[in-house]
Amino acid sequence: MASRKTAFVWHRIGLLLLTLCCAALTVSAINPYAAEGPLIIAHRGASGYAPENTMAAFELAERLGADFIELDVRMSKDGELVVIHDKSVDRTTNKTGFVHDYTLRELQKMDAGSYFHADYAEETIVSLEEVMDRFYGRIGLLIEIKDPPLYPGIEKKLAAVVLRYKLLQAITGIGRSGSFQGIEGIEGRADIFIQSFDFKSTRRIHALLPDIPVAVLIHADRHLLDYLI
Repeated sequence: MASRKTAFVWHRIGLLLLTLCCAALTVSAINPYAAEGPLIIAHRGASGYAPENTMAAFELAERLGADFIELDVRMSKDGELVVIHDKSVDRTTNKTGFVHDYTLRELQKMDAGSYFHADYAEETIVSLEEVMDRFYGRIGLLIEIKDPPLYPGIEKKLAAVVLRYKLLQAITGIGRSGSFQGIEGIEGRADIFIQSFDFKSTRRIHALLPDIPVAVLIHADRHLLDYLI
């Protein structure tokens, strides 16, 4: 009698363990962005060694073996997407004023490297398309939309650029070979992520690009946890 009861208990324990294992395998299988080990994301490029959000910083990040480069996008006076963190050019260039008060051509003429070191005096503010031309398919891109209320329509602009390069990849196969592996996704490899502190902006970009992973950033000073829940 005791042996039969012991066998029954072990049988139930075995079923429980089997159920837990199946659940774990299922979660792992349906996780669309599971990666092997931690990702190395270069914040504004290799910004500790080169001026942030410049080609020099992005190129160095790639050489150092980063999985993704993180970059910030805003919109110029003439509606072009430009890569810069601050809403003004004061901190990182030799000019002053707001990004949206300058055209792309004017922004590209600014010195965006000397503030970091004289060796980088030739670095300039770059457009998102310049970054995409150089790095798309070679390294992952984590794109942050900065202060979207300042730039009406920025999500549509960004979606158009991303879709254009996705189409180019589908036609030419760019990024499908070589060392860049991306993150396994539902329909291939996730090579672009988009994020923002603005909830409405992330909803808009998700509606425009439903197959692109989107992240909502939160900050204790801006977002109440009970609101998020």
